[in-house]
Amino acid sequence: MRKIFLGISTLFLLSLTSCLDESVYEKETVYKEDILDYFDALMVSTKGEFNDEISEFKNSINFRKVETYDLRTTEKIISAEITSLNSFQDAERVKAIFFLNNGKIVRSNIVTFDHEMHFDKHDDIIVSILNMDASTQIYTGRMTVYNAFQKLLMYNIYESGKLVENAMARIDAGANPTSGKTNGCTNWYLITTTYYSDGSTTTTTEYLYTSCSGGNCEEQASRGSKINCGGGPWTGGAGSPAGSNPSFPSLPANGDVYEFTNANGEYTKYQFDSQKGIWVVIERILPPITIILEPENYPFLMIQWPVHNQKVFGTDLFTYTYDGGSGNWNGEPTNVVISPDRPISNMTDYLKCFTSTQSATVTIYVDQPVEGSNDAYAITWGGAVVGHTFVSITQGSNRSVFGFYPSTDETSPTSPPEPSVMGDDSGEGFDASISITISGPILQQILQYVINYNATYDLDNYNCSDFGISVGNLAGLALPDSYGSWPGGGGSNPGALGQHIRSRSSSGNISVNKVGGNAPTNNRNCN
Repeated sequence: MRKIFLGISTLFLLSLTSCLDESVYEKETVYKEDILDYFDALMVSTKGEFNDEISEFKNSINFRKVETYDLRTTEKIISAEITSLNSFQDAERVKAIFFLNNGKIVRSNIVTFDHEMHFDKHDDIIVSILNMDASTQIYTGRMTVYNAFQKLLMYNIYESGKLVENAMARIDAGANPTSGKTNGCTNWYLITTTYYSDGSTTTTTEYLYTSCSGGNCEEQASRGSKINCGGGPWTGGAGSPAGSNPSFPSLPANGDVYEFTNANGEYTKYQFDSQKGIWVVIERILPPITIILEPENYPFLMIQWPVHNQKVFGTDLFTYTYDGGSGNWNGEPTNVVISPDRPISNMTDYLKCFTSTQSATVTIYVDQPVEGSNDAYAITWGGAVVGHTFVSITQGSNRSVFGFYPSTDETSPTSPPEPSVMGDDSGEGFDASISITISGPILQQILQYVINYNATYDLDNYNCSDFGISVGNLAGLALPDSYGSWPGGGGSNPGALGQHIRSRSSSGNISVNKVGGNAPTNNRNCN
């Protein structure tokens, strides 16, 4: 009888245990102490301004419901369930995310979700947006992001995974990074963009509040109810992590890649160029805080109303694409030189009408990026402009116009040397030119040089201007190196070469054209 009683008791206890909340028996996350240390450091760094908000945030974390995820940068995120926050009681789900950088938590956010249909892949949405992944699952609803002090940063509204509305807290400053600041205070606005099915957008602006810092904050706060002492919404870090600057590996090989993310989430990918002996930047991801804190470095990104997938060509020769879901700008090197529209497959055939028994005229044409300027490049709404240098040979009624190009459309200041190709430049525009009459034997040297042109296009060391200068100097024009710099390097360029030609005067067998025009067309009268 006793054995039966014990057996029944055991079954009762097992049954009772199975009815209890399973989370009681889940282990607390190994990151609990890191999270608590982060909150302590955040209170210190904010000097008590937001202690109530930080304490409420800290006490709401369920340390038994925590997951970690790798981001496309070098950071990880720690995602934790939030049990209760008074300000977000109506949200369907509330999450806390902590950014782990080099073993230390450096930032945090509160993320809320509101949706009508059942949905449980909230972490997948968060990671997808942070990674600027176009596939945000098949989510319909609103995701809102707040800082650690419960201040609104941004929200996105999706319909079946498509972004239909997003809003972000910004300085209403247009292109002037200081125009939103007065008396140490900054006006913050919610910039909301709605995306329609026909591709059009509308944007609205709503005043949020004013953030102030310095000794006059309390005075300012006494004048208005929307004064926030302690900084703007994009604050909330707890200091820089150990190793807050890149620490490049020693003895790198050509093509080695190194990635670095700073405490604000700014990501940089480097690649080692053994020829230059430097690490060159091949990708950047700039979060909103970077643009706000460093307007002098990225004035071209101080855009009042950016829209999803908007492209901006930076003066740093990077092309930036705006991701509306995350608010990040993703930058990649701008392709500054493209392959020819009319490539020449056989230079021997292209030049076959010329003979070394007669004299000829060689002309060096220069299309400058900025007419009349030494500038090595220029930035336009259509991209980066670097100009072009090309050549013509005329003998009697025969004429051939050609230039030196890369074989692909992916040449940027950071790209490695690539195979070259010659292109037909007849009829192309130019800003200045210089011509010289040469003898048959000199022509023969030039023909051999052109037919056996350099097989490699290298933006820094042998580009179209280097080719044109070499041909011109074989002809006796004494053209200089014409060096100019650009982000990530430098070399001979049409800007400097064009200015040298403009400084010359016609004399003897040399003629100079400073007006410009269009190069003549090809004419070949031989079989």
